[in-house]
Amino acid sequence: MAHSCGHTNTHDLSSRSADQRAGYARWLAARQCTNCWRADHQADAASTAEWLAAKRAAEQAAAAAWATQFDMPPLEGPERILDWGERTRHQLVNRAYTALVTEGFPVKSSVLSESASDSVSSSGVTSRGRLQPASVAACPPHLPPRV
Repeated sequence: MAHSCGHTNTHDLSSRSADQRAGYARWLAARQCTNCWRADHQADAASTAEWLAAKRAAEQAAAAAWATQFDMPPLEGPERILDWGERTRHQLVNRAYTALVTEGFPVKSSVLSESASDSVSSSGVTSRGRLQPASVAACPPHLPPRV
């Protein structure tokens, strides 16, 4: 059988029923041979691995800078997962900040009535230990609030 890459291979079609053999033969002819297909996909895997390594390095640098800027405590655990932990902590805190502060979040009326009855200190913390939105909104939009 001649493949689209120009190579020819012998394929056993006896496992297919008689009415499926012709269609399967046309499908095989429109595809690359196994060796060419593997060579193409291994090249794609190498370029994907390079891209992923560069992306992870950039994320790691951003997470390290963020952790230094906000005096985040060092993570503990096995050495092989510390980089992943730093990147994940950075992503989670930034996404939470974006969702809760930048984009806002729905508040139930019962929470508003409780907050209204709380006394607020100069630091923006209520008597019940809740952080008032005004003290959070004072933080830069791309950084999480420092409590």
